[in-house]
Amino acid sequence: MAGKSPPSGRLLLVEDEPLIAAPISELLAARGHRVAAVHSLEEARALLKKESFDLMLLDVSLPDGSGFELLEDGEVGPATIMLTADHSVNTAIQALRRGAHDYLTKPFDTTVLLHRVERVLEHRTQQAGELLRRRVETLHRRRHPRPESRSRAMKDLYREVLLVGESEHEPPVLVSGETGAGKEHVCRLIHDSSARRDASFVALNCGELDRRLLRSELFGHERGAFTGATERHRGLFELAKGGTLLLDEVAEMPLEVQAALLRVLETGRFRRVGGSEEIEADVRLIAASNKDLRRLAEAGELREDLLYRLNAIALEVPPLRRRVEDIEPLARLFCGRFTRRGKTLDFTDEALGAMRSYPWPGNVRELRNVVERAVVVSRGEKIDVDDLALDRHPKVRSASSADSSSSPSAEDRSPDSLPTLEQAEQRLIRRALERFDGNRTQAAKALGIARSTLIRKLSKD
Repeated sequence: MAGKSPPSGRLLLVEDEPLIAAPISELLAARGHRVAAVHSLEEARALLKKESFDLMLLDVSLPDGSGFELLEDGEVGPATIMLTADHSVNTAIQALRRGAHDYLTKPFDTTVLLHRVERVLEHRTQQAGELLRRRVETLHRRRHPRPESRSRAMKDLYREVLLVGESEHEPPVLVSGETGAGKEHVCRLIHDSSARRDASFVALNCGELDRRLLRSELFGHERGAFTGATERHRGLFELAKGGTLLLDEVAEMPLEVQAALLRVLETGRFRRVGGSEEIEADVRLIAASNKDLRRLAEAGELREDLLYRLNAIALEVPPLRRRVEDIEPLARLFCGRFTRRGKTLDFTDEALGAMRSYPWPGNVRELRNVVERAVVVSRGEKIDVDDLALDRHPKVRSASSADSSSSPSAEDRSPDSLPTLEQAEQRLIRRALERFDGNRTQAAKALGIARSTLIRKLSKD
């Protein structure tokens, strides 16, 4: 059986030395590649505007500037291998940080060059296949939003999401809801339903970053803009170009950054910190929050004019306790996701009843975590009430406990009827290891402890 032939493609060589460019072009052409060679940044930019390429071989030092400038143009589509005579590690790091897929130092062996070119092209082919798969999945999601919902509230919300996503007009969207209710899921559905679905979906939690760094993270900064800014940094508005930018917990944004964001919404343009160049903001902006933004605006913690701009389209994700019909399908979805291949696992009627009775203060995220733990500790083919451990909530009582006597029996009151805490812990660890076929890393993750902690506890057994 013949081996798989190496991938071929359309290549752009940007090299000003004829004695280097000519043999490279001939070598690549002999391998079945179509090669276009130019000798300057100006020629490369002109050709990139007219033609598309799979891969660019780009010299760092060119007559009219640095090859790094072409990487930073933001319009360059092909994968890039940098060519440099500088053997310093710093140059290699710069190349990779600025978006190059690989780099070669001159002089280089032709075998190494061919191997690197074919490796990058193979990776690009795989990316194209992944993009096609995502498009098919996106089309399916547009027709059948996942997960399937039984509640009227979520069906209505999904209908609104599809209308918002498919609309040619792209005003900002504000998604509100309690923590863990599924706000980011809704935001991703908007992106997947839109014409921007093949571009990036970039999410930032405004509360997780140092408030002093947030402006730079959003808009980028120029070299020397502040102490420590040793090189130009592209912010999320640039990285999300053509796609969707989600600003989660937008109420945590400082007032001065709110003003800068408002300017972007009003003008469609922004400047990097320390820069003067006006850059187009080609993104669909979605904001999310679990707080009452109107109250924050009244208190002066959120700009009222920003709230009006963000609130052009408002979507609210209802808490799980207000859509009890969705608990069972969501639980089964998570159960299937966490169960090992080849195994089937379901819930007892008592477990389903307990989940429907539980108020779920942590919403869908809490349900996911509860089911993941139950999959680890359960034995047999069905998850029972005890596996869910919902009795830790005072409002939840299983049907069996509700029907039993309100006072414990003498046997139940005996100290010997309960395992010690250490014994219960060891049993739980053994169950987790059985569930994951002895894999300590997976067992520790499911139990919510570090692997080293798991090993230490096992040593006591």
